[in-house]
Amino acid sequence: AGGKATGAGGSHVSTPRVGTPGGGAPSRAVIQSVPGPTHAGVTGNCASCHNGVLAAGKPATHVQSNNTCENCHTTLAWMPARFDHRGIAGSCVGCHNGVTAPGKPALHVTTALDCGACHGTLAWRPATFDHMGVNASCQSCHNGVIATGKQIQHVITTKDCASCHNTLGWQITTPPVMLRPLLRIGPTPKGGSIK
Repeated sequence: AGGKATGAGGSHVSTPRVGTPGGGAPSRAVIQSVPGPTHAGVTGNCASCHNGVLAAGKPATHVQSNNTCENCHTTLAWMPARFDHRGIAGSCVGCHNGVTAPGKPALHVTTALDCGACHGTLAWRPATFDHMGVNASCQSCHNGVIATGKQIQHVITTKDCASCHNTLGWQITTPPVMLRPLLRIGPTPKGGSIK
């Protein structure tokens, strides 16, 4: 996806035409007789001509993508391009790095997974969330700000949530050890001594 190479009269230099002898690129005489830029009769894809040799190709700064230029561009008006994720070849973070395009917000779940694991390109929200890619402690998200934290009536503990809970269902999966009272309160058994 680059600029247009032009010959005499502004014609599109490397546009092969249907009926060109041998099926190859037309001669300079044929090219110069074509008025104005046109892609009528083009039989190849964009990159077959826009390869940096016959005509300007994709610049080094172009978004990492396949060579299906028509996903974003048209031959009638190359710019502005209508961006579409269909032909993207790189990872999300290749562009969504906070410079080229918005990146992960500061309060995003800590994960090393690519964005596509939870988000789609047609609708960013709602995201489908799966704890499998999380590489942080439960409390880093479940702190009452990013996600629900421990309830006030929760047993006091410094253990990680995974000690008693799992991510498939929040019910207690490992019941806490029941402590026995140290002193028996109440009437003493017959015989008078407390054991």
